[in-house]
Amino acid sequence: MIEHPPSKIKIISAESTYTLRQKILRPGRPVSSCYFPNDFASHTTHFGAYRNTNLVGILSTYLVPVPEEYSAWQLRAMATLPWVRGMGYGQQLLQAAEEYINEQSGKIIWCNVRIHAVGFYQKAGFDVSGDRFFIQRVGEHILMKKTLFG
Repeated sequence: MIEHPPSKIKIISAESTYTLRQKILRPGRPVSSCYFPNDFASHTTHFGAYRNTNLVGILSTYLVPVPEEYSAWQLRAMATLPWVRGMGYGQQLLQAAEEYINEQSGKIIWCNVRIHAVGFYQKAGFDVSGDRFFIQRVGEHILMKKTLFG
């Protein structure tokens, strides 16, 4: 078994997410394509995963109810550097976001997931909720949800 140094999950600024968002989620596009609505809203929180002092993963949470649900939070811009994938950083980011959302009395977490990442979210307790759809210049996605029982 390979041992990995423990990561530190911290709340970070929106601006701190932009480099990884661009590098991983919007490669070859301008950094402005990584500015999302509500990045600076009072209810929005951005998480960073650190390996030593290096930011290796990000995840943002937004209070954005889906039409049929209230108290629902969207996960967005989940990304980890390729060389740390499989080391648990993404799982730790999801756990930190879920704990935060639970503390805010959130009941539903939802996200538009890239098709290649569906298995990762299923392992974390998310269920597919809908049909595949295409986001222009980004790729094929599917809506996934998780109900919190906290």
